[in-house]
Amino acid sequence: SHPDHRGRTEAHLALAHRGDDGLHALAATVQGSGDTMPRIHAIWGLWAMARWNAALHGAAVELIEEAASDDDPEVRAQAAHVLGDLGEGGETLSELVFDESPRVVAFAAAGLGSTGTLEDMDAIAEVLWALEDEPDLYVRHAAVMGLAGIGDRERLLELLNDTQPQVRLGAL
Repeated sequence: SHPDHRGRTEAHLALAHRGDDGLHALAATVQGSGDTMPRIHAIWGLWAMARWNAALHGAAVELIEEAASDDDPEVRAQAAHVLGDLGEGGETLSELVFDESPRVVAFAAAGLGSTGTLEDMDAIAEVLWALEDEPDLYVRHAAVMGLAGIGDRERLLELLNDTQPQVRLGAL
């Protein structure tokens, strides 16, 4: 909870290198109900741990997936961001793509590009469909990245014939 970003970054990276002890400290922070910023750094520490420590990869991903259902939208957004980068948590990302927070939706839609299936392309198309009334360029871009990452050419061609212009634009 250091007031300086650099201090928090050093702390989460140091904990990521500490194995089980670091995992427990990061878990306690991310599962806590304190300020948002330390919890986000704990998620980032788990992200680093999942990348660097094969033995703790599964436990770190599990904790990140738990954080994806947090009450704090920024905690959910960062959990979605990390899961997408790790190529993990496809089911979790599929649920988060319908979150109430546009930031969470954007990270989840983009993350589905590395974990998604044909059904997830339909979910992303629903996100684009919902943009009819209020086009959000960031969400649309994230949806495009998700569709491109999944990359099912036949489904993309089908989406080009959708009745909703935002879906056609996203597929294009």
